[in-house]
Amino acid sequence: MTPDEIELMERYIYQVTKRLPQSQRKEAAMELRELISDMAESESVEEALTKLGAPDKFAEQYGDHARHLIGGEYYDTYVWFLKVVLICTAASLLGVSLIDGIAGLVSGDNLISLGGTGEIILNLLYSIGITVGKCVIACVAAFGAVTAVFAILERHSIKLDIKDKKEWSINDLRNGPAAQKEEWTPKSLTPVPDKASLISRGESIVGIVFIVIFSVLLILAPHFFSVFFNIDGTLITVPVFNLERWGIILPLLLAWLGISLCDEILHLALGRYCRTVMLSSIICGILNIVLSFVILKIFPIWNPGFAEEIAMYADIGPQWLSQLAAHWNGNLASSILFLIICFATLLEIGTAIYKTVKYGMDK
Repeated sequence: MTPDEIELMERYIYQVTKRLPQSQRKEAAMELRELISDMAESESVEEALTKLGAPDKFAEQYGDHARHLIGGEYYDTYVWFLKVVLICTAASLLGVSLIDGIAGLVSGDNLISLGGTGEIILNLLYSIGITVGKCVIACVAAFGAVTAVFAILERHSIKLDIKDKKEWSINDLRNGPAAQKEEWTPKSLTPVPDKASLISRGESIVGIVFIVIFSVLLILAPHFFSVFFNIDGTLITVPVFNLERWGIILPLLLAWLGISLCDEILHLALGRYCRTVMLSSIICGILNIVLSFVILKIFPIWNPGFAEEIAMYADIGPQWLSQLAAHWNGNLASSILFLIICFATLLEIGTAIYKTVKYGMDK
């Protein structure tokens, strides 16, 4: 090899090895020198390097995964979305804590008896401490969930912005880093998408906010979904859900909500109907229908004594409670809710397929 070819080979080796962990660099450099030298016996170094491909892509062969969790392509969207989720999580948790605090004052539960001002201060500090602790745990969980979703997008190269990529050439090594930067030209501008193909960002955000708030309530305050009675200063609750089997029901509900959250994240990230959105809508929709059937038709999600407990206190409540207690049928409620979920899910899938085929199949 000529001095110029050796320099070109070393540039390539450097570009590959700098993307590898320190422990792999020496061995990888030796393997690459041997490989390029063997290839250069029958062709030029330039042809050999062209066959090996771009250094960043070649470096991926030495590892099982990319060397970053959230890459630059996803980072800005990830940070923006993380802020939305954390704000929703904290706000919903504060709302739940406020409701719990009011309920505790009404019923007299969870109060530490010291008497006078000391009792008020201590109970206030106790409530603040519990709220802050729950808020930290919930926000950490939300952070982990959002990070995991975007890490999956990164790992499987699901593009948030579809654009043409400049093909790598050997001149990128010759001319240095400056040549590796794509020069912008008007020809690189992508077509303006049809307005009908765009996904409403507001609708996606509303869906995400609802899912986050509902999840927080299910995890931290399932008793919030109850009928409340105030009898002689004592707060009586009749839960709608079967809290005795909550340890089994809650994971299924969270899985259902988690699938919906992933679908909404993808809708928000991509912002328009395309093959990825269509496939996500179909897969997530089918999984949600299956989970809905399991939750509503197999597991006893409703409180089995709901009607009887309501009837006990119906005389002190509004008239509609008496009607509800008399006509409540858990199986019928499950069937109606399941049909509503199926209709809404199939409608969403149909919309995604129609708009993708009409506006987004070329994306």
